[in-house]
Amino acid sequence: MDRIFHKSVSPSGITLLTETMAERRSFSLGLWVRNGARDEPAEWLGISHLLEHLFFKGTPTRPVGKIQDEVKSVGGYWNAGTIYDNTNYYITVPSGEISRAMDIEADALRNSLFDQDEIVKEREVVIQEIMRKYDSPSALAWEKMIAMSFKTHRLGRWRMGSPEQVRAMDRDAVVANYTSRYRPENIILSIAGDVKT
Repeated sequence: MDRIFHKSVSPSGITLLTETMAERRSFSLGLWVRNGARDEPAEWLGISHLLEHLFFKGTPTRPVGKIQDEVKSVGGYWNAGTIYDNTNYYITVPSGEISRAMDIEADALRNSLFDQDEIVKEREVVIQEIMRKYDSPSALAWEKMIAMSFKTHRLGRWRMGSPEQVRAMDRDAVVANYTSRYRPENIILSIAGDVKT
């Protein structure tokens, strides 16, 4: 297996990691943003997670649902996640679709609309996720253990926020989080698979 790993930093400050895996016929593109629960002010716990939900909810050229349809139409898969110290977005597609995947990620990164109607919908989706955590003994035990381990550190806070906090989040709060955290120096772009550095 011929694998080549390369790291560079763009003039704008984005870190680029690539791993050429010539034996693959697909590739995965990941966008990692240093924006997680530990970066949030106390009044906006959970806003990183809400922003994650809104990232693919429309741009001027791709209305709501278009990004998902576009990725699926080429046999691809996309998803995202938020933890304590980062939010990540990833797309896996056949190797011939690298340009499309990069265009989709770049479009979402630069042009997400953060439409207030979508914010209202996604707040309720996030609240349902919070309620599922409350109903999961293992998830609740993990959060309690973290809270007890980090009593004076931001890591000890409930990382999804409360339903009340999430319901109070509006477009201004989301855009403020995006503007302050989604900066080139906080972003790592990783590409692995059948791709040349």
